[in-house]
Amino acid sequence: MEDITIKIKNALSYKGNWKISDFFFIIELLEKNRIDISFWENEENWATLLNDNIAIGYLWKMFPILIIEDNYLNLVKLNLQNYTFINTINVENLSFKTLKLEDGILSDYLDNNIINYNKFSANDLWFYTNSI
Repeated sequence: MEDITIKIKNALSYKGNWKISDFFFIIELLEKNRIDISFWENEENWATLLNDNIAIGYLWKMFPILIIEDNYLNLVKLNLQNYTFINTINVENLSFKTLKLEDGILSDYLDNNIINYNKFSANDLWFYTNSI
């Protein structure tokens, strides 16, 4: 289990222009570097990163959090090395329940009764926080 509490807290405390401009700039940067993006403005909270039409990660519009599968971590890190404010969470697989988080830390964005904070996947976090 990987405890992602510190990374989430760091992202929640970020005071930059993430939602306004940085998020979109990072999407453009990733697209220029062979990562496809699926994001529906005003319908989703996360951009899905794709490789050959398969989800390999997520970028949260609300906060500077990037979740990426291990196999693609190096590609993303090379492109984002100058953006240290992005909190990167790498996972072996988006579906594996290998993440944990301090209870209630995302209570403003996540129903505490829906997710098991002691064992969840990146897909779980994406699914339960993706609608606007």
